[in-house]
This record gives sequence, structure tokens and C-alpha cells, in this order.
Amino acid sequence: MAKHSPKKHEPKQAQKQVTKVDKTAVTVSHQRTEPVKIFVFLIFFALSMVLYGSTIYNGYSMDDELVTLDNKNVELGLTGIPKIFSSRYSVNEKQNYEYRPIALVTFAIEYEYFGRNPAPSHFFNILIYAITCFLIYLSVKKIFPDLHWAHAFFTALIFLAMPVHSEVVASLKNRDEMLALIFALLGLMMFLKLVDKNKLVYILPGMLFMLLSFLSKKSSYP
Repeated sequence: MAKHSPKKHEPKQAQKQVTKVDKTAVTVSHQRTEPVKIFVFLIFFALSMVLYGSTIYNGYSMDDELVTLDNKNVELGLTGIPKIFSSRYSVNEKQNYEYRPIALVTFAIEYEYFGRNPAPSHFFNILIYAITCFLIYLSVKKIFPDLHWAHAFFTALIFLAMPVHSEVVASLKNRDEMLALIFALLGLMMFLKLVDKNKLVYILPGMLFMLLSFLSKKSSYP
């Protein structure tokens, strides 16, 4: 009997297998060289302090009375949190609008332990900004797993250093912007895990984080 000649498509299959192995090897190599996450966060926090540490000495600025200065619910401290969730964002003689309880809750907690003192609030704004940049780093790594971790690091670093963000960090009233982005990124990562691991357990935390984002500020809707 005549011998069967090898199939023509086998070399292509072998080439595909080698390509897959190479991609896996590259991903593993990236993971090995990646620094510890807490170290990356500390870098972002240190740089945030370098850029915005001077704001700790600032007082209250324009529109801060909407969220902390002379806000009756916030000045009740922890006992005012239920009223914050059942009230509008800004209620006074001139205006009554929006519903953003999450930022107000953070100010109520600060008022409980620090009283009417803008310095701790400005410090926490810097800390929240560092957390925002760190979550951007994690999100970019999650979306582009084949890229070296340095791509995500420098993306977050550019975001951190952009001068256009100075108002958000320096103004206490604008904390709602950072909180909305933080919870939106956390929700995004939960839904990405849902797709990657195909486990429905990630739906609930993803929806919860997105709800917290919406309750921080409506700008997260889009």
C-alpha cells in the first residue's frame, strides 16, 4: 500500500501553537517583571503629594459650603448620614437640586472626627486622587493584558500630572468627580472579570459599584 503523505496544513497548526506559546511566555514575562501593586500605589501617592501637598494648607473655597462648610446634614457627623441619603445635594434659599449622597457621606465622616477643619479634607482629596490614578493603572492593565505593565503605568502617570485636574483635587466640592470615576472603574473591572472568567458572581459587585458611581455624580452615566 502507498504511504499517506503528511497533511499540508500541519505546519500551519504547528506555527499557530508556537505563536500561542510565545504570547503566553510574553505575558508571563510581563507578570514577573511587574512591581508589587502596593509599591505602584505608593509612587502615585507620593507624586500626588508632591503636586498637590500644598493644598493641605488651603482653607475652604468657592462652593465648598455646598458639601461641608455650613452644610447642616454634614455637620451632624455620622448621625447625619441617614438625612444625607434622604435629602437633595444642595438645599438653601437659592437652589435645591441634584442627588449626590456619597461625597457628602465622606465629608460627614470627616466632620465627625476632625470637626470644621479643611486640612484633613484636602489631604483625603489627595489620597482619593492617588487611588483614582492607581485604578486607572489597573484598568489599563486589565484591558490590554498583552502590553507591558509600563504602558499602564505611564498612562496613569500622565493622567496624574495633567494640570487640568488641579481644580478637582484642590477644590473639596469636586470630590464627587473623583468618587464617580473610582466606582465606575471598579465596576468596569468587575464586568471585565465577568467576561474573562464567565462567572455570574461578578455581576452583583459590578452593578453595586456602578450604582455608587451614579450616586456620586450623574456625569458617570455616559
